[in-house]
Amino acid sequence: MTKFCTNCGSNIENNQEKCLVCGKVLKYTNSPINETKDNNGNNISNDNYKRTDNNQSGSKSKIIAIILALFLGTLGMHNFYLDYKTKGIAQLLITTIGSLACGIGIFICQIWVMIDFFMLLLGKTDKDANGNLLVS
Repeated sequence: MTKFCTNCGSNIENNQEKCLVCGKVLKYTNSPINETKDNNGNNISNDNYKRTDNNQSGSKSKIIAIILALFLGTLGMHNFYLDYKTKGIAQLLITTIGSLACGIGIFICQIWVMIDFFMLLLGKTDKDANGNLLVS
């Protein structure tokens, strides 16, 4: 029977005390970590060597994103925080360049930020640009 490391999902030999891939002291499981089922209920596995949990060190806080949208939204800071760099740059440029045109850019960005704010608040935006779930 094949055994897998519970930390990284790599194959384990019977006499190993530490995982050769991640170095963790071994706890065994008889199924790979990234095992999913298709529509017919059959087990499929794209990559047995990646973790599937969403508690990654790069996860961002939803609360911080909401606060940034509320106070610094027209400058795009919430988008920079969530790694949406293109959206952040667009909001920053529209606000700064548009403020020279009688504040029209600021008005446009305020509407955009209001939509972003409510999408974050209501949970419609639940992932950052890298696909990591936002932590509540």
